[in-house]
Amino acid sequence: MTVARRLVQAYGLGRLDLSGLDAPCHVSGMRAMAIRHSLNLIGFRVEQGLDLALVLPQLAARGITELVIPADPHLGEWLDTARRHATVWTLDPLGFWPRKLRHGDTAEFIDLRAAEPVR
Repeated sequence: MTVARRLVQAYGLGRLDLSGLDAPCHVSGMRAMAIRHSLNLIGFRVEQGLDLALVLPQLAARGITELVIPADPHLGEWLDTARRHATVWTLDPLGFWPRKLRHGDTAEFIDLRAAEPVR
C-alpha cells in the first residue's frame, strides 16, 4: 500500500522596499527553498507597503502553515505574530522559526546553514 504524502502549504512574502533590485533573486530563492524542503509554494506577495495586519490572518484561512521570506526584516516587528499563524522560513540566514502552537511557546530559530552541503 502506498501512502500519498501531502505537501505543506506555503506562501512567500517580501517587502519591495527591502528587496529592491534583488526582488527577482529573492523570489527564485524562495522557490528553491520550497522545493528543497517539500513545501507547496502556492503564491508570492512582494510589494511596497505590504499590510501584514491584513495578510497574516488570511494564512490559516487558506490552509497555509508555512511562510517563506528573504530575511527577518521583511516581517520586522510582525515576526512573532506571523509565528502564531505559520512556521517562518528565511533565506538569510538559512533556517526557520517554528510556529508557536500555544501561548508562551519560545522555540528558537533553527539554523540550517550547517545542514546544507558545501558546494
